[in-house]
Amino acid sequence: MPRKYSADDRAKWLSLSEKGKSESYIANYYKKDLRTIKSGIIQARREQESREARIGLIRDALKKHQERLLEYLNILERSFELPSVELEPLSWYPQEENSVFLEKKEARERFKKGRPTEDEGKPSMLRQHLRNNRLWRAIALWNESYTEHMLTRLELQYKTISLIREKTGLPVLADSQAKEPPFVYSYNACHVLYKYALSFAISGKSDAELCERIHADNSRHWVVLDVGTIMAELQGNEDKYRSLILQAYQELKKAPELEAVITAYRTLEKLAPPLKDVISDYLALGLLPGTCSVCERIGT
Repeated sequence: MPRKYSADDRAKWLSLSEKGKSESYIANYYKKDLRTIKSGIIQARREQESREARIGLIRDALKKHQERLLEYLNILERSFELPSVELEPLSWYPQEENSVFLEKKEARERFKKGRPTEDEGKPSMLRQHLRNNRLWRAIALWNESYTEHMLTRLELQYKTISLIREKTGLPVLADSQAKEPPFVYSYNACHVLYKYALSFAISGKSDAELCERIHADNSRHWVVLDVGTIMAELQGNEDKYRSLILQAYQELKKAPELEAVITAYRTLEKLAPPLKDVISDYLALGLLPGTCSVCERIGT
């Protein structure tokens, strides 16, 4: 009965066979039984095909793993966009979970609790691939600065509603709180003043049109934006209250709360480009350095 030989022996026989040597030549060269050589070559070929198939599977699995990580980096890169002018951390409606109708301290705490933690949403294997990488320090600084910026916006929202109350002497209410006039609508009035003040301060865009867009509707006792957006419902003196709302806006443009928003915004402007550059370098390479627990499991 033919003896079994080592994998190294079988590999040598297969190598000679693939170089064109006959099985008889190999048997004579190694002084082995021909049947042994034949079965050894067959077994070696099966082992080779099995290894190649496994290597192919491992290669495909690692490729898909890298593609998933790079896809996440793509999403991560897009997340470092500067906040839009209209972004408001608080709602102007009291029925929402976090709104300007809460005490400011409580609203701040709720907002901070709602912010994602440093590791939230970041695959652990990405951190393993990029251990001690400057990317994480840059992201931590961005997150800290972004939260600070949003808190300054929160303060600006409270300042907006405070100035409208102070200048007009009227309550500021949401639709769900509506009562007999006179009163100012929180969303329509506060949101518009907040948005215009931020746009003016961030981009330098002219706000002259705001004065033209806000007008008094004496027949229906409203102050309106354009045609249908009611900013205040009144019982008379519509022109007076229009003027007072615009005075509140002028005060808002000079408020330290607005200056704080802009300072924090400029910080984000400086942080975003280098942060994106770090991520872009990895995306351009198309491969993340290092390994992670998933890589190790795939390779075993």
